[in-house]
Amino acid sequence: MTELDNTTKAPNTKELKQLFSKIRVSTEHFYNGSPCWEWIACRDKHGYGQVFFRGKARKAYAIIFDLFGDLKWRKGLERDHLCHNRPCCNPAHLEPVPRIINIQRGDSAIPWTHCAKGHPLTPENTYVKGRRKKRSCRTCDLARLKAEREAKPEIFLQRGAEYREHNREKMRARDRARYAVLSPEEKKALCKRKNDRTRDRKPQSG
Repeated sequence: MTELDNTTKAPNTKELKQLFSKIRVSTEHFYNGSPCWEWIACRDKHGYGQVFFRGKARKAYAIIFDLFGDLKWRKGLERDHLCHNRPCCNPAHLEPVPRIINIQRGDSAIPWTHCAKGHPLTPENTYVKGRRKKRSCRTCDLARLKAEREAKPEIFLQRGAEYREHNREKMRARDRARYAVLSPEEKKALCKRKNDRTRDRKPQSG
């Protein structure tokens, strides 16, 4: 059994157009002298192409491989990208391997240099989160947070108020510790800024 429900059924002209209209032959990524077939349509958060095909949402590279690739794939195996280019759908760049082999060849062996959106995963644009020490793109996370804040600002205002209420004593202790190490000139400047902000918030009398 493969990822397709009916792999014995050959793709018709409409299905071929649906698939190959979303594929671009790369001029930058190659494997063994052959170019990658990069999926330029919808991709998941990991960078793999996605397509609605024969009634179900599926991985684009799996569809191409099942239709045109090596028939050695069977249940228990995974399709490994030999080119290490996640959007690639070239069946010649995919190999059926056990899961453990696919993991050993993955991120731990050859770290990804760019995220799914194409942002470089430099130390300045990357931070590690979770117990699995997964790298995350700072640019993507900030853009997603900004979009969520603009879509539902009232939720973020409520979250901020709840956080301040829950951590009020902790925040006061932190502010006192910071204030204690300031020089007299810095304390004077800080008090002046606070007074200016307070004065600006007061409603102007008509």
